[in-house]
Amino acid sequence: MRTFGVRGQSKRAAVAAAALGWLLAAGCGTPTPTPIPITLPDGHLQDTRFDAVDGAEDATVADAADDDLPADIEAADGQDIDEPDEGATDATADLAECATDTDCSKLKLGFCDAAVCADGICKIAAKSGLCCGDAACDDENVCTTDHCDLDSHVCGHEVITNCCVGKKLMGDYDFEAGMNVDFIAAGAASNGLVQWQASTTRAHGGKSSIYFGNPCHNYDTSSAVVNACKPGKASPVSTTLTSKAFSLPKGIGAQLHFWLWLDTEPPYSDSVPPGACIPGCGPTSTCVMVGGSAQCIPEKDVLTLSVLVGGQTLPVFYSTQIGKSTNGGWRHIAVDMSAWAGQDIAARWSFATGTGIKNGYEGIYLDDIRIETACQGNASAACSQDAPCPNDGEACTVDSCTYFSNGIDVGWCYHDKASGCCMGDAECSDGNDCTTDSCNGGLCAFVPDVTKPACCKPEVLLFDDFDTPGLEGWTPSGGNSDTVKWQSEAGGGANKSGAVCFGNATCTNYDDATLASGVGPKGALCTKVAKLKTGSVYNLLSFELLLDTEWSDVLPASYKNPLAPGNPKVDFFSVELYFDTMLHPAWTSDAIQGTTGGKWLPVTVPLDAWQGKTVQVCLRFDAGDGQANDKKGLHLDNLVLKVACAKKPCYWDGECSALSCGPCTAPACTETGCACAKAPGC
Repeated sequence: MRTFGVRGQSKRAAVAAAALGWLLAAGCGTPTPTPIPITLPDGHLQDTRFDAVDGAEDATVADAADDDLPADIEAADGQDIDEPDEGATDATADLAECATDTDCSKLKLGFCDAAVCADGICKIAAKSGLCCGDAACDDENVCTTDHCDLDSHVCGHEVITNCCVGKKLMGDYDFEAGMNVDFIAAGAASNGLVQWQASTTRAHGGKSSIYFGNPCHNYDTSSAVVNACKPGKASPVSTTLTSKAFSLPKGIGAQLHFWLWLDTEPPYSDSVPPGACIPGCGPTSTCVMVGGSAQCIPEKDVLTLSVLVGGQTLPVFYSTQIGKSTNGGWRHIAVDMSAWAGQDIAARWSFATGTGIKNGYEGIYLDDIRIETACQGNASAACSQDAPCPNDGEACTVDSCTYFSNGIDVGWCYHDKASGCCMGDAECSDGNDCTTDSCNGGLCAFVPDVTKPACCKPEVLLFDDFDTPGLEGWTPSGGNSDTVKWQSEAGGGANKSGAVCFGNATCTNYDDATLASGVGPKGALCTKVAKLKTGSVYNLLSFELLLDTEWSDVLPASYKNPLAPGNPKVDFFSVELYFDTMLHPAWTSDAIQGTTGGKWLPVTVPLDAWQGKTVQVCLRFDAGDGQANDKKGLHLDNLVLKVACAKKPCYWDGECSALSCGPCTAPACTETGCACAKAPGC
């Protein structure tokens, strides 16, 4: 560590005094006010102006002398003056002699500093294993982003997608700051509100992309917010988006690749019988049967990417190659630029409808546009049908070949991040200040921030006490029996109120002898849609359950469902959330060994993993077989989907099954969490 050597004066004050003294001794008048920077021996840039004494104007070292200052600037008393390193901790006195580290305890230390005795002198060193800034986390790997977590003072290293040594990046555009000046948009005067613009409606990476369309999310010129986005008499639209020119290096291949979200008028082949045209049609035409003959019909609403090079416009991608749509997702488009190595090129996207008809589709989004060289010495990244991409060992990447749009069955292994996967915490922001966002095992998790109680507002999202006859608002599905099904049960609830059961007309059993041999009744019952809340909240589903099945006659320790591998589960009840066209299990009767013993049991299911999802709660029962279905069956009451500001460590003993307990004790859920409690009868 560097220390102050002139009785606590800083180098700035010492240099100022020396310079001013020289000026006065030389008989100079008022100093020139123009500052000149001084580079100190340790590489720091010294402030260029110093305060003069006795009210004189600022003096500068430029007036001091024509000779260069010596490498070691001497103070008036001849002592060397050293500047402290940036970010280092200053000691209150000169470095002390020492025999052990303990002798250095008087040094002032920062969080990441350690006092050590080296060569008989007290010094400050970095504390092992801790960091106080990103610079301390450099792992010397160009393919990782190094950062210091200032809460834990631990280094993190996130892998940079598609990184490789030797790659030269000529252009990289994510549009997080809006439209980029490197792109020039042009179009017909009749386009109106249909323009290229920054958008947060869709994005491949981050939160933004660029979009060709209007505020109604289509490219119909007659559609506007002021007329409730209703279509009228529309004009055709046309546009170009042209990048700046890029110089491609000589002797090495290069690639232009980007992500595309596209929704435009479908190709004619979707609605007209295809034909067999000889010769074949061009890339912007489709061969269809018209009046009994095969004809090449020019397609409308075609997006074309061209390379501008040497005064030529060379098309390298047509949206007809992918059916003029990305089918609701993002698609990686790659172009091989090797043919133009050593030349200046620009990229141009063009789009034209030809007419104002059928322009109500959403339009075009572009994101993450990159122009870069191929990885030097990484020929294995090239791929084809005969040479597929190797597995890179990362769980969150897609190991498939992205074929060049201007190649024939050849492409590149980009190992793109899988949809819905995250590589680091920074990719998991949900824009909600009331959650703590993190990436766990490749999936984003948004946990309520319990340090912000003001974020929580208790609320009931769904409630049914089943006191009203009928199942209004509920949707049955998947049933296979006319007599055993989900139905209202008057007086069968926990407090002799109404309930819902899965059983026969009297809710006394769930046996149906009319079903085929070995088949038992089954069916699901789903609520109406509700949106789970996000923030410093907990979404909880609670209900009261009476479950009397063939498992009621089996000791809990003997519960094994299914009875044998490969067999269906029997007398099995599950609670599931339905969203994104999939069922997501939230709770099953495995947690209570398949039975409540004929008694009512309160059940609470935390739904933390699905914050922000729009869901239906589905109750599902499956007898699995036709045997022993004469029990009372399933009865449920007082179902509540609610938002709470806190949750318990556990809600039922089944959550504690992983706890290892000794003789005469068993895992149990207590008010303080899972614990080994005295077993009944011990």
